[in-house]
Amino acid sequence: MNEFKSTDTDLNSKAFDNKILRIFTLSFLLLTAYFLISDYFSIVNQAKNLTLDKLSGIVNCAARQIDANEHNALVAEVTQKDGITSVNQNEKYKKLHLILKTALAAHNLNSPIYTFIKSTKGENTLEFIATSSEEPYFRHKYTTLPKQAYKRLDSGGQIKLYKDEFGQWLSAFAPIKDKNGKVLAYVQADEKFDTFIASLRSQLLIKAAVSLIGFVLVL
Repeated sequence: MNEFKSTDTDLNSKAFDNKILRIFTLSFLLLTAYFLISDYFSIVNQAKNLTLDKLSGIVNCAARQIDANEHNALVAEVTQKDGITSVNQNEKYKKLHLILKTALAAHNLNSPIYTFIKSTKGENTLEFIATSSEEPYFRHKYTTLPKQAYKRLDSGGQIKLYKDEFGQWLSAFAPIKDKNGKVLAYVQADEKFDTFIASLRSQLLIKAAVSLIGFVLVL
C-alpha cells in the first residue's frame, strides 16, 4: 500500500515538475520574442530618423548651392524630353550635375540626387531636370512621389518609409528659391532602406538562435 502511495507521489511530483518546466519554457520564449522584436523596431525607428535627418541636411545644403535662376534658364532653354543626353552637352546642366555629384560622394548615398520641376504639361505633373548620375534622364516624368509630399513641396520636408517598384525608400526634398524667395525647382535625395532592413533581420535571427541555444544548454 505504501509502495503505491510512494509511486503516486512520485508521479504527481514529476507531473508538477513537467508543468513548471513547460511554464518556464513558454515564459522564456515569450520574453525573448518580446525583447527581440522590441529591439528590432527600436533600431529601425532610430535608423529612420537618423537617415531622414541626414537627407534633409543634404538637400537643404544643395538647394542653397544651386542658382535658381540658372536652373530656370536651363529649363527654358531645353524643353524637349531627353534634350540633354550627356553630362558635358550643356554648361548649365554640367554645373548642376557637379553640385549634385559632389553632394552624393560626400555623403556616400546609394541613390542619385536630382532636381525636378512642376511641369506645365499637366496638373500635378513633375519632370526631372539635373541628376548626380552620369546618365541624364532630362525631362522624364517623375511619377513616384507620394501624393502627401506633393502638397508640401514648396516648404520642403521628409518622406517617411514608402514603397515603389524598386524597393523601400526614405527621402527628403527642399525648394530651390531665387533671391526674392520664389520657388523655381526642387532638389531631392533618397536612401534605399531594403539593405538595412535585410541586414537587421539577419541579426535578429542570429540573436534568436543564440538565445535558443543558450536556453537549451541551461535546460
